[in-house]
Amino acid sequence: STCPASGSVAALSMATAVGLAQKMAWMSWGSRKWEHLEQEMRAIIPVLDTQVKELTHQVQLDTEALNLYLQAMKLPVDTPQQRLVRDEAVVRGLKHAVEVPLTALRLGASPILWANLLQLARVGNLNYIACLDL
Repeated sequence: STCPASGSVAALSMATAVGLAQKMAWMSWGSRKWEHLEQEMRAIIPVLDTQVKELTHQVQLDTEALNLYLQAMKLPVDTPQQRLVRDEAVVRGLKHAVEVPLTALRLGASPILWANLLQLARVGNLNYIACLDL
C-alpha cells in the first residue's frame, strides 16, 4: 500500500543528499587552498542547485496530488453517473500522485547529476567527503 506524502519523502531525501553534495562543492571553493578548483566548482554548483530546487518543488506537487485525490474521494456516489465521475477523478489523482516519486527518481538518476557528483568526489575538498556518503 502507499503512504500519503511518500513522494514528498522521496523528493526531500534526494534533495537533502544533493544539498550535502552542494555543501562539499561550496567548501571546495573560495579559499586559497582550493582556488585551483574554482572553475570546476563554478560548473558543478549550479547543476546541484538546480537539482535541489527541482526536487524540493516535487514536495509541493506531492501535496497537490494528495489534495486532488482527497477531493475526489469526497465526491458523491449516489448514482451510477456520480460513481463514474468520482472513479475517474480518483484515477486522475492517483496518476498525479505516482508522478512525484517517479520524477524524483528520474531527477536523482540524471546522468548530468551523477557526472557532477563523480567529479566532485574526485577533486572536491576531502574534509567534506562524508557529505557524499548519502
